[in-house]
Amino acid sequence: MPQTVLITGTGRPYALGFNLVKRYLEHGDRVFASIRRPSEALEALQKEYAATINKGVKAI
Repeated sequence: MPQTVLITGTGRPYALGFNLVKRYLEHGDRVFASIRRPSEALEALQKEYAATINKGVKAI
């Protein structure tokens, strides 16, 4: 059964948050990814998994 998860700190491809996003998406889960600044790596994931990823930029 697919899960819905919210993960923060997902902007850097070598960071834990980004890799958690990737693993959840690979397992068919729906992910809400939070970032401070736009990320090319996260944009690429969003194109690949358009139906199951939502991203938001934090306002600071």
